[in-house]
Amino acid sequence: MSYDAQEAPANAARQIAYYFGLIADTLDWKHEAWLALSAKLQASGKPPHALDLAVVQAAIDAVRAEQEVL
Repeated sequence: MSYDAQEAPANAARQIAYYFGLIADTLDWKHEAWLALSAKLQASGKPPHALDLAVVQAAIDAVRAEQEVL
């Protein structure tokens, strides 16, 4: 199988970049927002190594909706 056949589609690459950008944006958050995000991720019931991007996005969206994060 050639290398070209194994590349991720461009759409998937854009989606991954979007999620990692979303996560990177949280670095500018206030401390209280970070604590809230940590609490939401822990409340998911999944151990850190089992978190998926959908859970992380939902937690980020929830904190944004509840707080002024910047």
